[in-house]
Amino acid sequence: MYKVKTISPIKKFKKIALRTLLVLFLLFGLIILLFSLPSVQTRIAKSVTERINNKYGTSIQVEGVGLKWNGDVLVKGTLIKDHKQDTMIYVRELATSLYSVQKVLDNNMELGDITLEGVHLYLTKYKGEESDNLSLFSRKFASSTPTESKSFIMSSD
Repeated sequence: MYKVKTISPIKKFKKIALRTLLVLFLLFGLIILLFSLPSVQTRIAKSVTERINNKYGTSIQVEGVGLKWNGDVLVKGTLIKDHKQDTMIYVRELATSLYSVQKVLDNNMELGDITLEGVHLYLTKYKGEESDNLSLFSRKFASSTPTESKSFIMSSD
């Protein structure tokens, strides 16, 4: 006759806990792997620029973004159009590094050296307007009401 093997409740709990931890670890690893793909990073960057465009009434486009684990950032094909939808700024490639992700989350963006390639800046004052396109663009980010949040600080070597 066959003998039925019984598992104690403690062993059963350990087995379930171990499998749960393994699944969570694999899921975390998959998420990390996905976020390391440039296509996923680019999709996130495009989503962020779309939200900025909707919130501030701007026209900013980014072709591609690459973020490495050491903090190096590569942004390709950044296009900013002015209020007349003419090209105001185009940067073919921007390379820098983030020193601390925690500082970025605290509105203190410390960057390493910034390298720009293929930069075009078209500063234009249209007929009948008192300000140039860059001044008008920067005013879109000005708040009409003061906020209680921390200041945003950006620095570079």
